Amino acid sequence: QHTQQGFIALTSSIIISILLMMMVLTASTSSFYARFDALGGEHKRKSLGLAESCMNIALLRLREDDSWEPSPGGDTVFVGDGHCIIDSVAALSSVYPKTFNIKTKAERGGAFSNIRTSITIEDPNLPSSPPGMTIDSWEEVATTP
Repeated sequence: QHTQQGFIALTSSIIISILLMMMVLTASTSSFYARFDALGGEHKRKSLGLAESCMNIALLRLREDDSWEPSPGGDTVFVGDGHCIIDSVAALSSVYPKTFNIKTKAERGGAFSNIRTSITIEDPNLPSSPPGMTIDSWEEVATTP
């Protein structure tokens, strides 16, 4: 009977040890993956900031010269330690007020951001000061076709 009690105590301690090891493994794995989720969020935030920077540069260039277009394949703009691409600027009208669709994109650490904006530029030759530029829409899209 003594042997039976020792066997039950040994079996119980092995089962408890296995359960505790499984709990520790689960906790460490989830914290490991949580770090990568946070890193992915940081990369997304930075890629969105880069794409928005390119959009602001495109708006500035169009404000200075409304006939400006990026080169075929897009203009790469370096911002800090990253870069973004002004993908396209499409004039939807050739007379004032001119409407443009602008697309920019950026990638950072596997996170992608694509911004599509529509703007209207008023005639700079009118006596009103200064000529107006209106942002009609600004949105992040899944892709920039």
